[in-house]
Amino acid sequence: MVDNIKKNPYLIRIFAIIITLVCVIALSLLLNTERKTTLRTKAELAKATEDLRLLDNLLADYNQNINAIEAVENTVPQSYEDVAFAISQFEQAAAQNGQDLTIVIKDKAHEEQGGLDSVEVVLQTSGSYSNFSNMMSTIAKLPYHTRLDALQIDNTEGGLTHEATLRVYIQEEN
Repeated sequence: MVDNIKKNPYLIRIFAIIITLVCVIALSLLLNTERKTTLRTKAELAKATEDLRLLDNLLADYNQNINAIEAVENTVPQSYEDVAFAISQFEQAAAQNGQDLTIVIKDKAHEEQGGLDSVEVVLQTSGSYSNFSNMMSTIAKLPYHTRLDALQIDNTEGGLTHEATLRVYIQEEN
């Protein structure tokens, strides 16, 4: 075969072209694989960069609002004894504003999101609207996280009666 190659120089050129084509095809396949890997890595890097940007934004928002978060946490009673104290303050607010007050506490706390429980408290009063309004303003100024769920005002023979359903939030006891 070596003698045939020496006698026919075209075989050497054809053999060289075939080897060159095989090398070019192999190199092209290798480069294509590297290109795909690079594109995939760039996409993953872009996603990671976006995730880091979002985390930075979240941390910045948290740092900006930390005082507000702490203020809300400080308005939530720590235990049911604190709720009893809050209810005594509701009674004082009613007395200061000339309201006859009846308090009904629902016996079961409801679990809420974010590590909180809530207790439903119904305040039933009778008296003038302005006194009731002043009492509710006083209650709203108390350092507790409460939510007004329902309000009903009726005009009866003896005057106005009011019923306010509040939800008082409590941190879960561990």
